[in-house]
Amino acid sequence: MTEVITNEMFFRKLKPGKRYIPLLIDVQENKIKWLDFEQYHFYEGFFHKSINLFFALKKEQVDYVVTELDILLDDRVSEGCLYPTGFIFHAGRSGSTLLVKVLSRSGKNHIISEAEPLNSIWQYFAANKLTDSDKRKIFTNLVLTLGRSDNRHKNYFIKFTSFNILFFQFIHHAFPDVAAIFMRRDIDEILKSFGKKLPGWLQSENASFLKTIATIITDDPRTMIQCFFEEASKYSPEILMPVEYKNLNSDLLPIILHHFNVKANESQLNQMQKQFLFDSKVEFNQKKFDPK
Repeated sequence: MTEVITNEMFFRKLKPGKRYIPLLIDVQENKIKWLDFEQYHFYEGFFHKSINLFFALKKEQVDYVVTELDILLDDRVSEGCLYPTGFIFHAGRSGSTLLVKVLSRSGKNHIISEAEPLNSIWQYFAANKLTDSDKRKIFTNLVLTLGRSDNRHKNYFIKFTSFNILFFQFIHHAFPDVAAIFMRRDIDEILKSFGKKLPGWLQSENASFLKTIATIITDDPRTMIQCFFEEASKYSPEILMPVEYKNLNSDLLPIILHHFNVKANESQLNQMQKQFLFDSKVEFNQKKFDPK
C-alpha cells in the first residue's frame, strides 16, 4: 500500500465531488484503501470488474488514499452516504449476477457486488479482539461508505459473496430494517456450474480462510451449499425472501422490487427487464442469454 494518511486528513479530503469508496482491506496491517470513483456508475456484475474498468477508463490516473482501519469507528466517515435499500444473498450460481446487472440498468440504482472489503472484514474480526459494539460500528460504516454516491442514485443494493449468508444474523442485526433475499438453485445444477469454473471462495488458497472465519470444516462443495441453505431457512420470508433460480425472469422483477420497497416507473422497469435477454457473465450485452 501507499503512504498512510491520518484520519483527520482523510476527513478533510471528503468534500463535495469526492467519492471515496473502500477498495480493499489489509488485514495484516489494519489498513483500508479508498478509491475516488468520481461519477462512475457500476454496471458490471462484480466489484473487481468495476475497478478494472474504472482503471482502464482513467488510464490508471486515479485518486486513492490509505488510512488506518479504525477510521470506521468514526461516524464522520459515512456522513452523506446512501443507506442500503436491499441485500442480495445467494448459494452461488443462482442468478444473483443476473439480478445485479438487471438492477444496474437503472441509473438510480447504486450496486456493490461481492466487494473484497465485505469479505475480508470477517477475517479482520476473527484476528482482532473487538467488542460486539465495535464490530457492529465498523461493519455498519463499511457498508455505508460503500454506498458513497451522488444525487443520481436513490437506491443502494449490496450483493454479498455466497458464504456471507453464514453471517446473516450479524448483518441483519446491524441493518434490521433492510430487506433481503436469498437466491437458491438445485444443488446439482450449482455443482455442475462449479465444475466449469470454481468460485473464488472455493479455490484451494481460500480453504483456511473459510475455516477460520466461518467455521467451515469441510472442503466438500455440496456440504457447504447445504450449510448455506440451512442458514437461510432459519429466517422468515419477510426477513429473507427466497428466490428460486428457475423462477427468475422479467415477470418476477416487480415482486423483487416490491420486497425491496422500490418504486420504478414504466420506463425504468422496462429498461431493467431488458437485461434478462442477455448472458449475465458477459459485459455490455454482447451475448444473448441461453438457458441451456
